[in-house]
Amino acid sequence: ISYSWFNSDSKREEKLAELQTALARSEWEATGEPRFLGYDPPFTLPPFRRHEIVIPVRRKTSAGKF
Repeated sequence: ISYSWFNSDSKREEKLAELQTALARSEWEATGEPRFLGYDPPFTLPPFRRHEIVIPVRRKTSAGKF
């Protein structure tokens, strides 16, 4: 999930919760810990800053399927 502006602790927690909710409703499950990525130098204007939260995933398996 990506977002802009400032990368505060509260913003990261908000976006992490949003990503985990979407993940729980999907056919995917987490296989590792979330990572927070930031791409722009500190002098970039806040509306143009880019951040992401990523979680490694794999497709959920159903019982009885191989």
